[in-house]
Amino acid sequence: MGGSSSSVEEEYGLDPKDTWLDRSRYPLKDIGQTYQLSNGRLIGYETYGKTEGYVGEKEEGKEEYNNNNNNNNNNNNNDNNRNASKDVRLIVVDRPGKGKSSYDKGFTVESHCKDVFELVSEGLKLSSYHIMGYSAGGMYALCYAHLFGRQLRVRSCVLVSAVGACDTPNATADMPFLFKTMWYLVANHKKMAKLGISFDQSRYRKSL
Repeated sequence: MGGSSSSVEEEYGLDPKDTWLDRSRYPLKDIGQTYQLSNGRLIGYETYGKTEGYVGEKEEGKEEYNNNNNNNNNNNNNDNNRNASKDVRLIVVDRPGKGKSSYDKGFTVESHCKDVFELVSEGLKLSSYHIMGYSAGGMYALCYAHLFGRQLRVRSCVLVSAVGACDTPNATADMPFLFKTMWYLVANHKKMAKLGISFDQSRYRKSL
């Protein structure tokens, strides 16, 4: 099976020696559940902490939707278990092509947020929740809050070790030179940015 990954690597211009392409980062047996969206694709997610009952408005708990970094929910399983508690229902979602979510060739930050809205509204029947974005997930959390915050569903939006939009004032002021360079490339070279969010992780790992 190892040789079959070459076509995927060539298509995306990937170096098989990159550590982030290591097979251990892409488990074939993902944890979690799936929900079929109205467009036919599947969106993967997992729930940690308080898993039963409606807690959106009660004092003893709260809902949290976590748009994680560039990996699927299985990669952060230990962190998710540690961060969740009996009073918090932590819902972690897989982006298209990662974890149990179907790949979407036309995937954008906004389209993913709309998919998540359908999941939490129609699939999970949540009427009130908080949203948290970690690392690269920050832009998704901001976009989600912008799109749906006025509907009173999103009670708060929290960014953890994340950055905002590319034109945020002084966003790169304290960044190391390498990070500033990466920021510039993402802001000014859309094709490079698209590679980062549209890589079909599930297809790659199945070819290993």
